[in-house]
Amino acid sequence: MHKPLKYSFIPVVISLLISGCEGEMGKDGIDLLPDDIRAPNVELILPQASRPIYNRLIFEAYASDDVAVAGVEFLIDGNVPESGELTLIEPPWQIGWDCDHLSNGLHYFQARTWDEAGHDGLSTVVIVKKTDPPQGFTIDTLRSYIEIMEKDQIPWTLPDMLSEFTGYGARFIPHSPCKITRFGIRVYVSSNWQGTRPLSFEIRTSVNNLPDSLIYADTVSVNDKLRIPAPGGEVEDWLPFNLYNYNLHTQGDFFIILNLADNQADDTVAVLTDDGQWRNFHGVVRKDGKWQEFTAGTTYVFNPLISAVVKYE
Repeated sequence: MHKPLKYSFIPVVISLLISGCEGEMGKDGIDLLPDDIRAPNVELILPQASRPIYNRLIFEAYASDDVAVAGVEFLIDGNVPESGELTLIEPPWQIGWDCDHLSNGLHYFQARTWDEAGHDGLSTVVIVKKTDPPQGFTIDTLRSYIEIMEKDQIPWTLPDMLSEFTGYGARFIPHSPCKITRFGIRVYVSSNWQGTRPLSFEIRTSVNNLPDSLIYADTVSVNDKLRIPAPGGEVEDWLPFNLYNYNLHTQGDFFIILNLADNQADDTVAVLTDDGQWRNFHGVVRKDGKWQEFTAGTTYVFNPLISAVVKYE
């Protein structure tokens, strides 16, 4: 007597389960999660721990969020100045700051960001040494990259294999108004290079961390400055450019750019970059006639090996 009842009960339960699945649970649900559930990320780009600071420094941060970054502020030894001068509510997240009043010695800096939903994020701490300027301190060498081992350098040809990139550049951040006296670019050429192809060099101002107004331009024959590789060989060298005879003054950030000249259509040289893991966001590339950050997705940010020597005024 119990056997038929047992087997007749199972289909009823299954039927009820199927019916339940076809009910409210089977319809499009309502998303009860808020639109913004992730905290923003922030990285402190400047100041760098490898360079001392004197009477003035530049703060710079990179911030990102799944919706939008609402603001960035910079902390000195764990505190934000009450004046509000280091609290920014629109990009670029960069500002100059007089640090004369800081005591000599080690100080730690940090960046904080937040979004409209109230989430916030903190960067890692950067420890920098504050000291008095050296006697007669007027000349400074600026780099767009972090010093790395040569084996980590990556060559990028002009144009690249897909003919997308026709120019590379790097942004430089002087501490105060200055005169640009010289610069150098690390390049790589192989045995198929003709040695007669011209390159175009530019120096431009920076607006929103991208190249803007032209300060200086020239087209040069690189074979006057670079050794020609032997058959089957290659050459890796710095291209130096002296600008002593030009009054190239800048009030702030500037870019040094290497382009293909107008009459150049083939591969010319490769610009060496760091290995892309330092993420200091100083490198840019020209693609489809427009400048953009030199990135490869969300992980790598490449920085051309370009240096500049400036004289502070």
